[in-house]
Amino acid sequence: YKIAGLYILNDTLLAACGDTLQNDSTGKGLTGFSLKTGKMIFHISIPGIGLPNDITSDKDGIIYLTDYWGNKLYKIENRKPSVFIMNNLNYPNGIMYDKEKHRLLILSVGGKNAPILSVNLPDTIITNAVETGFIKGLDGIDTDNEGSIYISEWGDDAIYCYEKDFIGKPTLFSKGHNDPADIHIDKVNNILIVPNFSNNTVDFIPINK
Repeated sequence: YKIAGLYILNDTLLAACGDTLQNDSTGKGLTGFSLKTGKMIFHISIPGIGLPNDITSDKDGIIYLTDYWGNKLYKIENRKPSVFIMNNLNYPNGIMYDKEKHRLLILSVGGKNAPILSVNLPDTIITNAVETGFIKGLDGIDTDNEGSIYISEWGDDAIYCYEKDFIGKPTLFSKGHNDPADIHIDKVNNILIVPNFSNNTVDFIPINK
């Protein structure tokens, strides 16, 4: 498979699987691997999905998967996929779950002024949490222990940071990456992890606050 987003849920590594191998009938979708053994333990084929991209889960363990090309958000509950939202997402890429406000935050790459969408759960009402203005390519999103929001942006090969609740303008956190993709914050060690899409490397940056 061609893998996009990765996400750890309990003892399973979830992978968003795009184009499959030739003559592979399992189809695009979501695959789970055991963290203990590294072996594949399940594959969920999602018919009609365009590009499975990024993954998150809510407080109940329900999984959410963005479809970048299909302009959809899928929900996977008890390993059964369904379309959760099917419009107004405009090339959804990075996604995270905001536990405090019980909502999803989604990077809308193609939306007007490249907004971060707020999807209220469970009524699916969509609003703009903020318009970023980064029209050259948003990708990943995550939050630190203090609630600040970090986003990766291809146009500047940089990571930007918003204070909690998107107060004020974003500040430059780090630069010099190479098409920074789906970022992750190690909240135990307070480290931002940045995969570089175009040279297959990973940057580790301490968060000092």
